[in-house]
Amino acid sequence: MKNVAKLIITSLLILSGFFNLSADTGALFSVTSTDGNLVILNLEENREGETQVRIKDQNGFTIFTESLRAENGQTRKYNLKNLEAGNYTFQVDYNSIIKIQKVKKLYNGISLEGTEEVTVFKPSFIFENNAIALNFLAFKGMFEIEIIDSEGNVLHNELHQADGAFTGRYDLSELKSGSYTCRLYVDNKDFEDSFVKKFEVQTDVARF
Repeated sequence: MKNVAKLIITSLLILSGFFNLSADTGALFSVTSTDGNLVILNLEENREGETQVRIKDQNGFTIFTESLRAENGQTRKYNLKNLEAGNYTFQVDYNSIIKIQKVKKLYNGISLEGTEEVTVFKPSFIFENNAIALNFLAFKGMFEIEIIDSEGNVLHNELHQADGAFTGRYDLSELKSGSYTCRLYVDNKDFEDSFVKKFEVQTDVARF
């Protein structure tokens, strides 16, 4: 069996602290539908940077994507006429949050699922002194954290029940120099996806 250096792990679940929610939980966008097959996306006027819009099918595959900036305007219209009847997801990525709206394509129009969009907070990965500091906010479902080496070997794995704000510290200083990946996989009824960040560990010290 391949020997793997031990990781020093510190993790904590808390209900408040390092997250400032007031700036992130505002209405990033709203989705409305017409009597036909149009879905209308209304974005915030004073947004900065790029906003990524994705449409996913019921299997989670992205069937459409585009990047928008403020100069593209506030309103976008998407015609779902040529799509098969079924469930679709509008996903809007902006800064540290993801907003999700479920849409059902009917044979005679569009139906919005739920009364409002769902918010998913992106994790924060900070790498310093050969250690990963991971911050993540989630209130339902499960999430899994893995640390993987360049050969695809899983060096560390942990599973958590979402229950507020999570912070974890992963000390990689006992590993050999090289490329490593930290993967956070989220699984709840509204969102199933992974956030991945790669790091370069430098632990070899030259001796004279």
